[in-house]
Amino acid sequence: MARVVRPALVGRRSALPTAPTAPDFQEFHAPSPVRSPAVSRRSRAARGGAVMRSGRGSMRHLGVLRGAGMLSVNHPDETPVDLARVEFEIDGFCTRPGEVLGSGEIRMAPEALDRAFGLRDLVLTTDDGHALAMRFSGRRRDAGDDAAHVDITGGLPPVDRWRR
Repeated sequence: MARVVRPALVGRRSALPTAPTAPDFQEFHAPSPVRSPAVSRRSRAARGGAVMRSGRGSMRHLGVLRGAGMLSVNHPDETPVDLARVEFEIDGFCTRPGEVLGSGEIRMAPEALDRAFGLRDLVLTTDDGHALAMRFSGRRRDAGDDAAHVDITGGLPPVDRWRR
């Protein structure tokens, strides 16, 4: 059996940082103060829901849509093709006045999920008649998994129709 000898990397720097010989305690910061849960709940209630702030603005959680429906492909100028029955849980967010976004999870048979992943023009028609345009927002992790993360791109109820 031949032994593989690799040349030494003389004069080259590693792309990985080297570990310090002694810990640098000046890099550690004191933990931030913890707010009382009661204060946080009161603040959220006064604003009408949870508010998340980001560098570009804020998002207000409107509520959750849960239920079941039919996932189909609706290509323009073609007859819709039903793929499978799904169960869904979608969180609604208001980002600007009148703009509602949805993000959540759908569950369906793993074989049907494999067929649907990567398709465009997907529509989730809920059992109560709402047509929600959606797309998959993550990668398919395991072929045996029956859940996937989705973004709802259209068809969500307006802000005043969400239950909190």
